[in-house]
Formats: sequence, C-alpha cells, structure tokens
Amino acid sequence: MAKVRATGAKRKSVEPQSRLPVRREGTPGYRAPEVLLRCNPSAQTGAIDVWAAGVILCSLLSQTEHFFYAPRGPPGDAFSLECIASVMGRERLQAVAASLDRRLSLPKDLPWDGRRRTLRDVIMASQFEVSSRELNVPEECWDLLERCMELDPSARITAEEALAHPFFHGFDGHYVDPAAPATTTAASE
Repeated sequence: MAKVRATGAKRKSVEPQSRLPVRREGTPGYRAPEVLLRCNPSAQTGAIDVWAAGVILCSLLSQTEHFFYAPRGPPGDAFSLECIASVMGRERLQAVAASLDRRLSLPKDLPWDGRRRTLRDVIMASQFEVSSRELNVPEECWDLLERCMELDPSARITAEEALAHPFFHGFDGHYVDPAAPATTTAASE
C-alpha cells in the first residue's frame, strides 16, 4: 500500500496550526495527486479542478464510469495513488511528491511495472469496452487530456488555457464528427 509522509526538512518549520489534518475534498477517483498527497491547502489550487476535468475526459474516452477507481476513505487515497502511478509512472509521481515536500512509498508490484504510459496508449490498449468502431479522437483532444492530467500542479494547464486550447477552436456547441461525410449548405451552392 502507498504511504505518504512529509519530508523532514520542511517538517521542522511547520506552524502549530497547520499540523491539523488536511481536509481532502472531492469525489474519490477524481482527486488530484496534490490532494491525495495531503498537501497544505495553500498548495491546492484550481489545478485540482482541471485534473478532475481530465479524469472525466478519460472516462468519456474509455467509456467507463471511473477511469481511476477509488474506494472511500484513507485506504482509497493510497489505492488511487497506486492507480495513478501505474498509468503515469512511479518515478514521475514520486518526483512530484518530492517537489510538494512529500515522500511517497509505492509497492514494487504495480501494474505495467510502474512505467510511464501515455493516456492515449492506456485507453486504446485497455480492456475497456470501446464500441465496435475505432475511436476517432482528434490529436488536439489527446494533447488536452495529457495537459489536464499533468502530475505536477504547477505545470498543469490552467482552466483558462484549457478553454483556449486548439481542441476547442471553432467549437460552436455542435459536435461534428470529422469522419462523417461533408455536407453542403444552400449558401455554398
């Protein structure tokens, strides 16, 4: 099971009022690494919402309700960190934990050996039931997904940047399947 501890160097300078347990809000399975790592609330920014939006996009693309399943409670947090490390890479998650003044111990027997995978590869190669047709997902969508699911909250795309992402360029609220045959309008005839 994953274990999270504050690093020794920062522990000495912790103020007494910040020793209280950190509340972890959010739906299990949608919590960002910085929430699961129990970082100080000041380190928890709007980036946690962008992570949750990325998890929703993963769920839509994989056609599963919970891309990162997590039971409720503290064991669920450890399990979630293990799931994230399995997909995003053990060393990357441990490096982000260290940058957030946390030390993360993970089991040695993670699926995929804890090596980094792209979310696209995980979704496309998974056992998830993806209908009989191929997923026809624009490259911009995969890029947006990777940027929303960046482990390091300081490097994660912001909500403002996400809305300006090329995936949304030209979006007028109506989905147009890029594989569908082009239609002509009376104005273009």
